[in-house]
Amino acid sequence: MLRITTATENGSIELRAEGSLRGPWVGELERAWLRIFDRNRQVRLNLADVSYVDDAGKDLLARMFRHGTELTAGGPFMQAIVEQIKHGRVFSGRPE
Repeated sequence: MLRITTATENGSIELRAEGSLRGPWVGELERAWLRIFDRNRQVRLNLADVSYVDDAGKDLLARMFRHGTELTAGGPFMQAIVEQIKHGRVFSGRPE
């Protein structure tokens, strides 16, 4: 299960994900992101409370990052995934 909330602060939009980013929840996060995606505003994705990410979730996070979404993480598991994405070590198999 994945809980997704949205908040607006100081001209930027923050998505907060809590739970497991896997299976059908990957599509839910993608739809939430696409609804708020705006090239003129900074979008942040807070992953501090995400406990698991499958390969499809990693692919989505990498695409979001490439499109300018700032990724923030809490614990060592998510920090490692975010660092891999930021250094280009997670590649999406899906087209843009």
